[in-house]
Amino acid sequence: MGKIKKYNKKKIFFGVFLPEHFSKICNTIVYFWPKNKQEAIFQIKYLLSIFSISTEVFIVGKNKSGVRSAKGILEEWINLEKIQGKNRCTLFYGKIKKKYLFVLNNFKKSYFWNEIYISCFPGVFGYSGVDSGTLLLLSTLDKKIHGDVLDIGCGSGILSIQILKLLNKNNININLVDECALSLYSSKLNIKNNNLKASVFSSNIFSRINKKFNLIISNPPIHNDLKLDFFVLKNIIKQSKNFLKKNGELRIVTNSSCFFESYFKKYFKKFFMLKKNKNYKIYQGLN
Repeated sequence: MGKIKKYNKKKIFFGVFLPEHFSKICNTIVYFWPKNKQEAIFQIKYLLSIFSISTEVFIVGKNKSGVRSAKGILEEWINLEKIQGKNRCTLFYGKIKKKYLFVLNNFKKSYFWNEIYISCFPGVFGYSGVDSGTLLLLSTLDKKIHGDVLDIGCGSGILSIQILKLLNKNNININLVDECALSLYSSKLNIKNNNLKASVFSSNIFSRINKKFNLIISNPPIHNDLKLDFFVLKNIIKQSKNFLKKNGELRIVTNSSCFFESYFKKYFKKFFMLKKNKNYKIYQGLN
């Protein structure tokens, strides 16, 4: 899964699994350790399975994300040495000494929710199960939903799958988008495993959206790396009106301690709080 693009003769690839020739034309890996340690281990072990012995490896990341554990976790396959540690970050360097035997299913977690079969990979929202915010949002879904639906930040795809199941796949057209390649991979897998059909593709919020919808639904991230950040959530609220049909609706979940009434009032004709519990609340904005 993925696409290769060329920018000034440089090849840029977006996807989960690299084309085979990449490991033959590259002799150095530079890896930026994410906040999710399980995701980092998944990705690095995959890279160690396809690149040749003696490939140089640089691993850099924030100490709070667990990057300092890389040396011990990977010592069987690569001798990492810290070459710099500054400003709460660490940089490791080493060379591959042994290839890792990568088996995709060893990293997959699968579970059932409400007769829906979900499979996820590390780093995908929903990997450890259905979180309480998603459950609250799922509880607001009903058979009044119709037409074109956009699921922003789809993660495992569970929101769209529940809509399709609820409506028995009739009179509904769903688009699932995310900027995480593993999320898109998981969503496609789950759509297929539940015998459903939907369009799944990469988009940074609305960057690749060119049509309007009856419903835009999202459980957006509120963190950027390790910091609290409402950029995505605010931009969904701000831009949704441009991608909603007449009488279209935005339905979104936020943390109960966050208040976005002024944002909804600014960009929507009407808005409501559909549901709330001690941790989360569901906003509805009507175009």
